[in-house]
Amino acid sequence: MASLTAVHFADGFDGPDTVALGLEAPELSVVVCGGLLASAIAHSPVAAGIRLPAAALVAALAAALGWVRPRGRSLLRWGWLVARFAATPRTGAGVLAATSEEGDGGAGEATAEPEPAWARWLREEAPGRDEVADTAAVEAEAARERPAPAAAPRRRRRAAPLADDGETVEVDRPPIVLLPEPPEEGDEDDGAAEEAEDDDGGEPATIVAFSRRSARPPEPEVAEALVEAPPSTADVAPVFVGATRRITFFSLNGGAGRTTLATELACLLAARGRHRPTPDAPARPLRVALLDLDLRSATVAVRLGIPQPTLWDYLLSGEQGPGSLDRHMVTHPSGARALLGPPKPLGQGAGVEPARVAEIVHRLECDGTHFLVFDVGADLGAVTTWVLSAAHDIFVVLTPTASGVQDAYRSTEALRRLGLGSKLRYVVNRARPGIDLDEVMGDLGGHIAATIPFDPRIEEAENAHRIAALEGGGPAAEAIAGLAAQVYPALAAPAARRRLWPFGRRRVG
Repeated sequence: MASLTAVHFADGFDGPDTVALGLEAPELSVVVCGGLLASAIAHSPVAAGIRLPAAALVAALAAALGWVRPRGRSLLRWGWLVARFAATPRTGAGVLAATSEEGDGGAGEATAEPEPAWARWLREEAPGRDEVADTAAVEAEAARERPAPAAAPRRRRRAAPLADDGETVEVDRPPIVLLPEPPEEGDEDDGAAEEAEDDDGGEPATIVAFSRRSARPPEPEVAEALVEAPPSTADVAPVFVGATRRITFFSLNGGAGRTTLATELACLLAARGRHRPTPDAPARPLRVALLDLDLRSATVAVRLGIPQPTLWDYLLSGEQGPGSLDRHMVTHPSGARALLGPPKPLGQGAGVEPARVAEIVHRLECDGTHFLVFDVGADLGAVTTWVLSAAHDIFVVLTPTASGVQDAYRSTEALRRLGLGSKLRYVVNRARPGIDLDEVMGDLGGHIAATIPFDPRIEEAENAHRIAALEGGGPAAEAIAGLAAQVYPALAAPAARRRLWPFGRRRVG
């Protein structure tokens, strides 16, 4: 296939909107106001030796603010950015309060305000073996003298055997627990008994902290616990925290593969995605909904092999009950629920308004849906614009042809004019070897989230109403699985845990 390096498109498609004289509205206002002010000064009754130079200075300043453009920005815009930067509160490196031990009798004399507890915790060095033992003895004696609290005692981290350089420290703080469940009645006494048993013969809880000044590995018994461990089920079924994620694929060019990618992604998330409501709950499948809002050429029904009911049936039924939407949605064998598009093309104002779509989305989100995948048309109608504005992730589908690249430029320009530039990511569909899109991505200022290679098995699966990503066995299916892993990272293959030595942290992902 011929290379696309010889095809160039005009840069600056997302440049500023000019009003007149090549100026934007703020710059044009400054130039006009400066000209009027200069004219007023020139016609003032002041001496000519003063008013004429002042008028020329004002006119020159106004022209410079409008037309002088260092690095592509006007001086007015640079001034605004500098003012906003100066007015924005910033945080920097703090100075910890210190005390001086010099003075009469060795008494410490404070030279600054008392530092906060977190600052002292960061500044203090790890104590040695004898110091920790003495501190633990004093605290144990004080604990025996204190009256027992009314509530169940809180487990306290105890010191473990330390190295001479003091790399293990005792932290007298409660452990952090994610999403704790409220205790049931009668469990309070059991918890107190378990903690008392742990205090008698359980293993001490320790926190291992690497010294920034030391460069030696941890002790052998500590290192054995940090070596590669097999992934657990919690790695692939995390606790789902957050609101419903809305995803859509968009392109102004028909036939780019929006419907195929939306259907494959939704079914793959529903079939393989797992989550836990709480850390101790069993894994459950994700709740994924696929909405076909392509009002002119709805093809999700053909892709899934399920003809009805459709969105048009739901709108004509007039039902408003809590279960009315569920009765008009179909469930694919993968577990994905779909609201199919109308069987015939619908024009604007045919009953499908953004308010009705917002109502449907609201009901699905209240129903506990984790992912909403939209299939929209190749237009910027009212419904499509609302979906694009409500989506969290917009994947612009790009085909590696001259017309496909030109369409990507037009789609990006249109979406950025709607203020959606921060949501855009790009998916190259039907890619073939030898195509380099680095120059295109440089012009667009984006990055490619996934590259779906050309694979005839995608067409075969579409003709047989199957999901190619679930069947696997092809490069396109693997690429779609990688895209799904970006949307829901728990679908990625869990990587083995690495040693913390020598950098003191492990690489994730």
